[in-house]
Amino acid sequence: MMHNFGGRGGIGPRPRSPRRERREERVRTTRDSERERNEKDKEEKRESRKRSRSRGRSRSPPRRRMRVVPRYNVQVPKILLHMKEANVLELKKRYSNLYVPSDVFLARPLWSDTFPAYRAFQFPRPVSFHIMNKEVEPVLENDAVYDPPDVNHCYAAKVMLMAVPAVEDVFRRSCALSEDHADVRECFVHPTRLINFLVGLKGKNETMAIGGYWSPSLDGANPEKDPNVLIHTAIRTCKALTGIDLAGCTTW
Repeated sequence: MMHNFGGRGGIGPRPRSPRRERREERVRTTRDSERERNEKDKEEKRESRKRSRSRGRSRSPPRRRMRVVPRYNVQVPKILLHMKEANVLELKKRYSNLYVPSDVFLARPLWSDTFPAYRAFQFPRPVSFHIMNKEVEPVLENDAVYDPPDVNHCYAAKVMLMAVPAVEDVFRRSCALSEDHADVRECFVHPTRLINFLVGLKGKNETMAIGGYWSPSLDGANPEKDPNVLIHTAIRTCKALTGIDLAGCTTW
């Protein structure tokens, strides 16, 4: 005997509820994510083993990234070069990298009187410097004293040792001559890059002008009245630091 319990479709499997289907879908999703995570962990372990093997075989240091050098551009200054006086705010505005001591309140630059803008700067004879290793013994004995016991910090003398090529070399490297080819202009440099100054190095990367402080016993008295006193200071300190004797200079 057969009985019909469904009324319409007879005997058959019970339909799944939506809640059960969502639960089974969540279980499948969880299992798939765990399987993907395990596969990813295995792949990372294989890659780390390969890297460790490659490091063990090669002893060469890691390659450094190539430094990108920005293109050199010449910028015209937006401030007037001729300046009679400058307070602390003006100095910091003009020279952002300049260290201004706390006791400075006014500066009077006199270089514009020595090198006025209306008078062209005359290049001297070509001068070049060769910096020897500090372990090399000097050719001549240097008997100059840089820091004597009576050194006075009220006055200091600094010198700027300029290195320049010949005038013909400056013209050839910064502007075209009549006998030059047209493609030579690709190698031009600004004239200011052909003029170098010899400076000292303080610490690791701090540059300083060559010179030092005044000594009454070695340089003379009354530097505010006698300009030769600070000239003697410049000669003494420059020779003590670099071995260069400036006693033969006739113009200061």
